[in-house]
Amino acid sequence: MNIVLTSFSAAIKKTNKSLMTLIHLFVLPDADTDLVLLIHKLKTTLFPFLVRIAVAGVSAAPHLVVSLASAGDVAALLQTVASLGAKASEARPAQLERAASSDTLNAPLVASGGAPSHTLLLSAPKAFTKEMVQRILQFYPGVDFERSDHRVVVFNDALCASMAMDDLLSTTNFKVAFEPTSAEGQDDEALDVDDSLTTILIRNIPRSSEFEVLASQREKPVWGRCGVSAAMHSLLSKYPGFSRIHYGSKNIQAEFIDATAAYKAFGRLSASCSKMSFTLEVKPQFVSAVI
Repeated sequence: MNIVLTSFSAAIKKTNKSLMTLIHLFVLPDADTDLVLLIHKLKTTLFPFLVRIAVAGVSAAPHLVVSLASAGDVAALLQTVASLGAKASEARPAQLERAASSDTLNAPLVASGGAPSHTLLLSAPKAFTKEMVQRILQFYPGVDFERSDHRVVVFNDALCASMAMDDLLSTTNFKVAFEPTSAEGQDDEALDVDDSLTTILIRNIPRSSEFEVLASQREKPVWGRCGVSAAMHSLLSKYPGFSRIHYGSKNIQAEFIDATAAYKAFGRLSASCSKMSFTLEVKPQFVSAVI
């Protein structure tokens, strides 16, 4: 579900809730309204106030709870939603509770707890049919549709998978987890590591424009707007032992707390991001543009 403004939503979640005003709308689609298209129209029309779209109910009678941050005149918002083919009202507490606890199409996922991979396990709200889930996936660049279905989604690389996961978890009620790999659970003592190599040099990093081109092929250039630098930071921070990033003009150095963590991340990155190149190196001796 290609919800916009991942970075905005993350910032909202870090903000003191007492200083933030949220507006929750209960949205009931008209009988002949395409739910997937309605969600896309809501995302693009309500940008940049959208925080989350929760889908509840069953496929025969779905409804949405749309959460917005400081979006101004509620009456104008309700009129805007009505123009998109849905009835809208301010959500009541019971409606918010039902949306928060809505069942999913598949059995609940158990998060892998491991490092990123290029494959996501997906569980959609029950209001979505399998075909609708496939249509939602079309909004995300990098999906390998020949190898994916409504539960297991294979991406071209871990960067695309990580960006999609961030978006889905922060702005929808989809349940998402990285697919575990055989490398997880490997005994640390079995690794032959050089303790001085605690940094990964990353080259051939894609440009933001490349994601925009991929997205535009499906006429939905959305989360590519957040920029690859932020996306790379989000991806690397998911690896156990990640410490910080040194940004260079043409490459990135990812620093880890020790060589074991760096070796494990190096193996996973090399296996799941084939277009980029990775080299293990010693810790940088300079400090510039560090996040």
